[in-house]
Amino acid sequence: MMNQTTNSDLVEAKTRLTNAQADMKEMQLAILQAEYVKRKEVSKQWSDQASRVRSKLLSLPVRLAGVLSRKEYMPSEVESIVQANVNEVLQELAEDFMSEGDNDDE
Repeated sequence: MMNQTTNSDLVEAKTRLTNAQADMKEMQLAILQAEYVKRKEVSKQWSDQASRVRSKLLSLPVRLAGVLSRKEYMPSEVESIVQANVNEVLQELAEDFMSEGDNDDE
């Protein structure tokens, strides 16, 4: 009885090993085909993007202060000016992201 359990355990262990080796080969092939990227690279990209977004957003008050201090505006005018500036920042960020994406293919 003990011998059957041992054989069964051995077959199971060999099956797990074979599956793990196959998974590893598939992962290595995917890496060679550039389907995966290193976690550090992704983390750095996200960090760079977050810094860029933060910088652009923090520049809005300074940018808007100059525009809004020139005269008295109606609330709807202020809203339009703020919205236009937010849209401009978002467009700049989108263009930055798109140009970086184009460079990633190299």
